[in-house]
Amino acid sequence: ICDGLKSPELPVWIVHGGDHFTLLWAKDLNSSTEEYFHYNGLPPAGPRLATLKIAKPNGESGPAGTSPPVYKKPRPGSLDDIVQAHPDDRKSGNWTMWRFEVMPAVEDPSDSAPVDDSAPLLDLGSPPEGPWRCASCYATRFATMCFGQNEGGDTCQHCGRSKQDAKWSVWVPYVDLPAGGKNTADLRHAPKIQSVLRTKWPGCQVQ
Repeated sequence: ICDGLKSPELPVWIVHGGDHFTLLWAKDLNSSTEEYFHYNGLPPAGPRLATLKIAKPNGESGPAGTSPPVYKKPRPGSLDDIVQAHPDDRKSGNWTMWRFEVMPAVEDPSDSAPVDDSAPLLDLGSPPEGPWRCASCYATRFATMCFGQNEGGDTCQHCGRSKQDAKWSVWVPYVDLPAGGKNTADLRHAPKIQSVLRTKWPGCQVQ
């Protein structure tokens, strides 16, 4: 999006939520304000005028960069992906109270990109008893359509690797997820308006 639309002269924004456009404007011209009005003119959620309080702990995003970000592959043992939210926790609407099945990254010799050594490592704990998901199979899921689920045993029934060698997923509460994991959970489960507004105010919280 162009800088003129993202940072207009007056605090009025056209917001695209995925299927139609809505309108957001500040309650006053003070750049530090946290109070905004959001108008959605279409059903099923509208017509509706809502008051939003937007906390912006990280300020706002700057102008668009001229160079693409440098890709680094995930550090083995750091968070690679969130598989799912715990089915029991999803009964509560507050995703920040849920547990998430997270998958550690595994070594990928086919990827020659530099490693992101700054990524924190997951605490995998002891190998799980009973059903478990193979991290090595999950890493190649788009090519094989195998998501690595095993009903038990110490060897993956799909790739034949030992549990200790292949690694496994773990359940982590939202509050304990690394920053990248929280961002992923927010994108998937937070209200759509929050994800959209974070393109303007990174890490903002919407009430």
